[in-house]
Amino acid sequence: MIDVIESQKEKLNDKGELCEDLQREITRAIEQIKELGDITIPKCAVHGDYDSGNLLFNNGNIMLLDFEHFQVEGLPFLDLANVIFNLLLITYGHTRKSVSLSEIDSKYKVNRYIYEWLKLYSELSGIPIAILKLIGPIAALEQRTIEYPRYRDPNTYPMFRKPIFEDLITWRP
Repeated sequence: MIDVIESQKEKLNDKGELCEDLQREITRAIEQIKELGDITIPKCAVHGDYDSGNLLFNNGNIMLLDFEHFQVEGLPFLDLANVIFNLLLITYGHTRKSVSLSEIDSKYKVNRYIYEWLKLYSELSGIPIAILKLIGPIAALEQRTIEYPRYRDPNTYPMFRKPIFEDLITWRP
């Protein structure tokens, strides 16, 4: 996990995005991961753009669409974060020019719900809640450093946008 984050930090630096505040938050996340000791995180298939817009429901069946970022093997954080945060960001941000997670939480108290969802995911997946509490910075770094196809504007992904990225890098439930 730490090697992955260090690699992502390097990518951000190469893109000229690694400022002092971001460096501090990445270091904070790394230190928090180190404090957890040895944790096994099962790898899984990664959709890479997993949110409600890519799900179809038909007669009790669920179909998943849009596999342009699919990976056969990866970590579950980005998909889980997309399911949790994208819907909030898209719904709340629909009528505003800008939106922040702290603004959404102050109005709707969503952090407590997100924490409950993470606890349930932890129970179902076996992934310790301690690492899932770091889903904000882990997923934000992954979203920000993915290689996007040249025809796709990364800003069309809610978690990629700079203000949301900055929110997620500091977010903890």
